[in-house]
Amino acid sequence: LLAAADAGVPVRNATFGGDPAKYKPKTLTLATAPDRARRSVLVAAGQEVARLEAFAFAHFRDLCTAVGLPLKEVLESLSSAQLREQQASGKSGEIFWFSADRRFVLKTIADGEAAALVGLLPELAEHFVLHEGSLLTRYFGAFRLTDARGAVQFVVMNNIFEGAPDLRVMYDLKGTTEDRWVDPAPGKCLKDNNFAEVTLLFEDETARALHEAIRADTAFLQRHGIMDYSMMCAMADVAVSDFTPSRRFSPLMGGLPARERVGFVKPTRTECIVFLGVIDMLVTYTWKKIAAHVLKNSTIGWSAEIDTVDPERYAVRFRTHFAKKFLGSSDDLVATEAPMEHFESPMRPFGQSGGTAFFRARLKPDAPRPAPLAGAEYWLAKDLSRARDEMDFYERASRLLGKPGWEVLQFMTPYLGVG
Repeated sequence: LLAAADAGVPVRNATFGGDPAKYKPKTLTLATAPDRARRSVLVAAGQEVARLEAFAFAHFRDLCTAVGLPLKEVLESLSSAQLREQQASGKSGEIFWFSADRRFVLKTIADGEAAALVGLLPELAEHFVLHEGSLLTRYFGAFRLTDARGAVQFVVMNNIFEGAPDLRVMYDLKGTTEDRWVDPAPGKCLKDNNFAEVTLLFEDETARALHEAIRADTAFLQRHGIMDYSMMCAMADVAVSDFTPSRRFSPLMGGLPARERVGFVKPTRTECIVFLGVIDMLVTYTWKKIAAHVLKNSTIGWSAEIDTVDPERYAVRFRTHFAKKFLGSSDDLVATEAPMEHFESPMRPFGQSGGTAFFRARLKPDAPRPAPLAGAEYWLAKDLSRARDEMDFYERASRLLGKPGWEVLQFMTPYLGVG
């Protein structure tokens, strides 16, 4: 690996151990000229031979320079000790390894993803220079290892949880609801529907920086036809005074102080440290994805919620979602509590539109009426899971109602609160 990258790191046979059967040292020979775009190293151990190829070395070297990290430092971290914590990843079946110091991650990838990554270079390096606060994964190399059993491709990238203390919870978030629930269990990565009642409150300046970074990152991925990426979000219960953040790659990575708000009515708020990063950003909108979109749109419906959409719609949905989920402290809204004791229970279903369920909110005979001529069924209830945006609007509007310049709000539908 070190010779393939030509990073100026000494390579000794002893670094690679001995053959398990014959205890013969592995030998290395450089198979291609150093100035080629693809570097290849032949690794021989006894009768077993494997070839390791390093792709687009010059571009990855530029990428390392752009993020201020010498490639030599990356490779020394990977080769300093045995890699740790091999684990399978979700539906994709990809495998992860962590460097011993947990600074870097190796992950297997498909052919199409490898091609997409090489295609992003060198514009990715330019993006990191222009947008220091980018939340995109930093990649430091792409390789292929081939032996008699076949070939496997893998990338080297930063660990977005570097320096994190014990994490209480971890989420993989796409900003959609289709197939985005995981039964909670210790150590399990949860998804969007598990995150539905969670809002993260940051300092106002931090929230603005996050929104700007997400806007720039999604615009970059959209230009390159990328979709299906995720926001990795994890929380640790540790006091800000006891935590030292790691700002190696971005001022927005390595841990941000925040409050986790859970619930809309009488919410709880817990101080925590939040770790963020955009991952899985190598999937392009191929004909298979287009076919999946058509199939899901015609069978599942709710086209705005299915995960397989074109890069433009994906980017808009992604940044719109996190504009509501990552808020500044001054935007911390508390839902008005509706007087549910005034209504008959249970409420009867009224119908459904666009995936939103409606209910007849019938007032009790002795309940106060909003107006002299208003009947018992003056109010209408909606399923909050699909009316969350409306709640934000009505809460903000109710605070502006009657103020100069907001006279138009007197014509809006009356809002009673959340029950």
